[in-house]
Amino acid sequence: MKAIKAIIKKEFLQVLRDPNMMRIIFVIPLVQLFILGYAITFDIKNVALVVHDGDRSALSRLLVEKVMQSRRFRLVANEASQENFKSYFKTSRATVGLSIPRDFEKDYSAGKAPQVLVLADGLDSNTSLVALGYLQRIVLGSISELTSASGEFKRSKGAPAVSALRLEPRVRVWFNPNLESRFYMLPGIVAILVTMTTVLLTGMGIVREREIGTLEQLNVSPVRSWQLMLGKTVPFAVLGFILLLPSLAVVAFWYRIPMAGSLWLLLGFSLIFLLSTLGVGLLISTLATSQQEAVLLAFFFNIFAILMSGLFAPIHNMPEVVQKLTYVNPVRYFMEIIRGIYLKGSGFQYLWKDGAALLAWGLVAIGLAALRFKKQSN
Repeated sequence: MKAIKAIIKKEFLQVLRDPNMMRIIFVIPLVQLFILGYAITFDIKNVALVVHDGDRSALSRLLVEKVMQSRRFRLVANEASQENFKSYFKTSRATVGLSIPRDFEKDYSAGKAPQVLVLADGLDSNTSLVALGYLQRIVLGSISELTSASGEFKRSKGAPAVSALRLEPRVRVWFNPNLESRFYMLPGIVAILVTMTTVLLTGMGIVREREIGTLEQLNVSPVRSWQLMLGKTVPFAVLGFILLLPSLAVVAFWYRIPMAGSLWLLLGFSLIFLLSTLGVGLLISTLATSQQEAVLLAFFFNIFAILMSGLFAPIHNMPEVVQKLTYVNPVRYFMEIIRGIYLKGSGFQYLWKDGAALLAWGLVAIGLAALRFKKQSN
């Protein structure tokens, strides 16, 4: 522990040194162009749609078919249970939903104005707002087409005619009722700030030791590689929390965005997230040969992590190959966690998988950094 404490003290003394950058400036932009050019798209398509068909009639089935013919939605499930229908929003598996009540066709045949419920997840206000507009227009137009195309759905004798304009969808938006984008963006920006700071600072750790000549002293000292990794991780974890806490305070008090979930749960997951970003920084530090190269490698990782995290462009809009690449991005998992806790009030039972992925990511990154440093020292 004395060796670890000494390394921690030394890192705190050196933490404010600011290096320059310049090296592999042409390779990184090309890689970003090839990958991120597909990732950044603002077209609203493949929106996850869940349907609750409580009527299970011919008219309700045709209504669902008409909605899916628009090709703007991706049907994830057609549930008969209202409770199962709601669970898709609680677990972020659906963006919009269409709930058809029981006796939908019967009410129409009797001349009553049928109603359907259009539901949206307001976490991503832009996607939800546009998708709601599409869905409402399709539903209103579909009823008119279905009922006038043939005499298949005949009204009972003496029942008044029902105009498609009398269909009244009841719209509800969960988690972000006013569909304000800042409620969706600001928690993600906090995650990005923590990522950029911790990766950049730790990315120059081992490289700085090599450039100032103290790495050779560490190699001949009794300090083991895992002790060195731990000693260099703790100071930046503290700095990460120093950045995180006032950032959350600004979001809460300046922007007046309350946290729906548990602050302690968020801090616990943040500690796991810092383990992964610090591990990435240490691995970069063992790969780079100069501080300039470390800065550029950190810059490349940060750009990749930000744009592949779902902060700006929904992941489901990306091509399948690029969607699979996002699973190796730790920021993707923390983005789900911080937005889930901040806006939905999600508990541990909904977020533990993302936390487990972050923990595995961090352990692997730090393990690889320790092995590589040990190899370089031998």
